[in-house]
Amino acid sequence: MTNPKPTHVETPGLSYTFYSEDDADMTTPEGRLAWFCAHFEIDAPALAYDPDEPDELLLTDELLGFCGREGLNLDWLFSGYVGGPLAVYREKHRITPDADKWLSCEQRIAQLAEWFEIDAPNIQHDPEEPGVVLATEELLTWLKNEGACMNWVFANDLRTMALTYRKDRIREQEDVKTLTRMDEVEKNLLVLALRARLEQGVPLDQALDAFAVAVKEHRANKAA
Repeated sequence: MTNPKPTHVETPGLSYTFYSEDDADMTTPEGRLAWFCAHFEIDAPALAYDPDEPDELLLTDELLGFCGREGLNLDWLFSGYVGGPLAVYREKHRITPDADKWLSCEQRIAQLAEWFEIDAPNIQHDPEEPGVVLATEELLTWLKNEGACMNWVFANDLRTMALTYRKDRIREQEDVKTLTRMDEVEKNLLVLALRARLEQGVPLDQALDAFAVAVKEHRANKAA
């Protein structure tokens, strides 16, 4: 598989390396795969070829699984067609009628208040730019107290909310695994963590983090 050439950039305050498409072989599946892996800094899968046609790349389970995990479009990999990736990008970023109503910061705040059936805060606008919502102390406090994502409210950026949801789901799955393996000592540790939350006001995430550390130490001592 052809290895693309890295381009090194040195500036007074920054140095970095990237792989330009112009310096890679983008005419073959192997070349496109090599550039993709170099660009995203991932290991390439093993490739297999048709015994009867040695130049014909096979779509093996390993390659198919790699493309699924890494989001590599098969049309682009095998044929160089960009229609598939463009369709995915368009579907993700185009403004639909439902999303259109959230284009302004003020509309997103109103939507939050409606969803959670709470009173919206007073909103102040920049005197010089009437369309700009000011991040006043009242608004920031309201967002914090209501658990609102500031990136979404101010910039319509959903990535932070998606990352937070993913992190919470992963943590839930890890907590379930931990609970199913608990012995009596570990159950008592969990009770202490919950009491710290309820009686001492310790934030739940901190209490659970301390619980997880104590469980690991207990199990390490038990295994020793």
